[in-house]
Amino acid sequence: MTAGSIEKLFIFLRGLDIENLVGVELPPILSTPNKNLKDCIHHNHSKYRMIPGQSTFIDIGSGYGKVVFHAKISADVSRSVGIEYVPARAQMAVKIQKDLIGNEMKDIGILDDIAKTKLHDCSLYEGDATAWESFEYSHVYMYDRVFSKNTLLLLAKKLNQSSYSVLISYRRLEEWKKLGLKSIQLVRSITMRTTGGQNFKAYIFIRE
Repeated sequence: MTAGSIEKLFIFLRGLDIENLVGVELPPILSTPNKNLKDCIHHNHSKYRMIPGQSTFIDIGSGYGKVVFHAKISADVSRSVGIEYVPARAQMAVKIQKDLIGNEMKDIGILDDIAKTKLHDCSLYEGDATAWESFEYSHVYMYDRVFSKNTLLLLAKKLNQSSYSVLISYRRLEEWKKLGLKSIQLVRSITMRTTGGQNFKAYIFIRE
């Protein structure tokens, strides 16, 4: 995804509370008003926001770490974690992290000391996310369009065992329900653009 699309997503998440959701028209994919959404947000709306220094973030299938870095530098989450299954991508992400901290990627400009410190705090793992016991992060992001059905089934099971507040996915609500994911409500869809010029919908869900 482009940096602009990621930033647009995080700006929305930073303002994700009762004030900008209740009474606001929901996306057209919701064919009928969700009667439970208002009450759900009203009781726990603060936990859904991406709050600097408090929220925690994980990117499942983090590739080269772009979204992980962005979450830490721009959104200033307290923890930003990425897990990538493909070894070459996971290793490249670690290299990019080191190069950014060392100002060896001149094409993006020189990072200041604050940004470097934030990058140091990003955690990148190589491995299979479906083997994790759960995802204990406030915000879970995954570009899951490329995930197999079996992977999605396993992730749904893990998410049901997790205490996340917000899920950002590129799969529709109907798909997740068929996969067995429970207790989620669709809040909004946001159009995201890839560096290759393609547009995809990111769906933002909150956990009831």
